[in-house]
Amino acid sequence: MKRGIALVAVALALGAILQPLPTGPRRPNIVLILIDTLRRDHLPFYGYGKPTAPFLSELAQHGVVFERAHSTSSWTPPATASLFTSLYPVQHGVLRGFQLAQRLERLQGTSIRLTPVPESAETLAEALSSRGYRTFAITENPNLVPEMGFAQGFRHFSAFPKSLDAETILKRLDELRPELQAKGPYFLYLHFMDVHGPYRPRAPLYDSTLVSEVERKISAYDSGIRALDERLRQAFAACGWQRDTLVLVTADHGEELGDRGSWGHGATLFGEVLDVPLLVYPPGGTPARRSAERVSLIDVLPTLREVGRLPRAAADRGLSLLPLIDGRRAALAPRTLFAHLWRGTARDGSERALKAAIQGDWKWIGGDVQGARLFHLPEDPLELVNRARDEPDRVARLRDHYRDFEARCRKYSGKARDTQLDADALESLKALGYVN
Repeated sequence: MKRGIALVAVALALGAILQPLPTGPRRPNIVLILIDTLRRDHLPFYGYGKPTAPFLSELAQHGVVFERAHSTSSWTPPATASLFTSLYPVQHGVLRGFQLAQRLERLQGTSIRLTPVPESAETLAEALSSRGYRTFAITENPNLVPEMGFAQGFRHFSAFPKSLDAETILKRLDELRPELQAKGPYFLYLHFMDVHGPYRPRAPLYDSTLVSEVERKISAYDSGIRALDERLRQAFAACGWQRDTLVLVTADHGEELGDRGSWGHGATLFGEVLDVPLLVYPPGGTPARRSAERVSLIDVLPTLREVGRLPRAAADRGLSLLPLIDGRRAALAPRTLFAHLWRGTARDGSERALKAAIQGDWKWIGGDVQGARLFHLPEDPLELVNRARDEPDRVARLRDHYRDFEARCRKYSGKARDTQLDADALESLKALGYVN
């Protein structure tokens, strides 16, 4: 029996079949794992044919898989800020991050202006800290740094913006383990970059015999998932997360892998970059469950509030998924989910952006010079057939719904700051494709 299965089986054998999370004095530890640039359709428990994630697949057999989870944007700063705050990008204002407002060759020196996570917006670390959780974060993405406000509420925040390998995170995690295992529950955020480009061929999954360059790149991408999956197996066992710990695994966004002839992310709001995995392993595990509800990264903070026995916050745009996780409910109230991608400033000073609304089976994308797009997702999951001409009334309703939300929602103002970029920071950003 594989080690991961054995660990979960032992926990279940001890009687940890899921009930509603305990309401006594012991609250569970919470581990939030974000795998940067991970497409959900490249995971076996979402139907992928290659064994990219055997350990996560084992967790899925003892957890809850959300089949239709969406990001709020298609690149890291706005999406992760939404994860941290339960606010949409137009609310928290983190739109650009270290993806420079101008290309590198246009920069006047190496100083850029950044808008960080607003101090007035409560983050998940702040919320859980107020309830007595000890808060830790280990990140690798160069956008996930204190200068961008992502350290807000964390007692320990370790950033390795030049690292692309889980080994760095696991080494720091091992150093923190004695403190993690001290008295009292903890919240741990881990942000991995193993899957992010440039895709690196990794054993054992990379296929060096492939002739097509496209196939080789996809194989390298998949091999990054497999390499990280094994590291997660090691961390799970070493830290004892099968006991008294809720583990949530997701991504900030997906990745274009030759879809529509493009690669990377941060250019569109199609499904390949907006659809993300969401797997929840409750304390001790549960019989496998799948939810077809449409959910979003904005739902993570409300969910963790309920896990930590905090009241719902009026500012949260998302909903707690805990009733779906522990089986109290089978569905959420109908709602519309939104996404946003900043595309720059026009000559007249107006902001250019792609905008999306997902309501039931329909998805609208606006803001593109080629006109509105409308997709019927059950019939067209790859979003290839634009139904906008056939359904003008539906396009208008979804467009107006987004406009009404954008006009009426509470907006938080982060204090812009100038940040100096040294040579190492620029090289790191270049390596990841954030600047040319």
